[in-house]
Amino acid sequence: MDEIEEIVLQDIKLKAKLVLENEEQVRNDFLRKQEKDFNEQTKIDNMKLKSNSQRLDKIEKLIRSTYEDKVSNKIPEDICISLLNNYVKEKEQLQEEISAINNRLQETKQKTKDVEEFIRRVKKYIQAPKLTREMTMELIEFVTIDKFPQDKTTPRTIHIYYKLIDNVKGDAFKLNKRNACL
Repeated sequence: MDEIEEIVLQDIKLKAKLVLENEEQVRNDFLRKQEKDFNEQTKIDNMKLKSNSQRLDKIEKLIRSTYEDKVSNKIPEDICISLLNNYVKEKEQLQEEISAINNRLQETKQKTKDVEEFIRRVKKYIQAPKLTREMTMELIEFVTIDKFPQDKTTPRTIHIYYKLIDNVKGDAFKLNKRNACL
């Protein structure tokens, strides 16, 4: 256990040293890593947001037009009701999609704030003499250790997942937890 703690501590110190030596470069590297995962989805989301917003505007006009056509007796009431029900249903679906897209776009903006927060946190531990509970709670999401290799001379790999900068999927955590998670 002491070896693992020492490896984690050295990794934290290395990240802190890198931040102190060239904070701007480290920030850009972390952001680039974050963006790689989100860039494509952001493009798709922006296009979908624009298309959904345009369709929502069109539906609003269609609802008004349908109502006006009913009032002026251009269409029968049953057709008017049917059209309005369909328009309202589509409008609600579009509003839900737009809300979900806006939430995803907000998450992307949050990533920049998360990188800044990680940099602020890690700077505190450049001179840390040992790994503490406070450090791990503040910086580490979780640590996994690969299974023992069949040939006992090959060292096991340790994976350190940091809060705020590592994109950790819930399923990956569950899977790794079974594989000797700290």
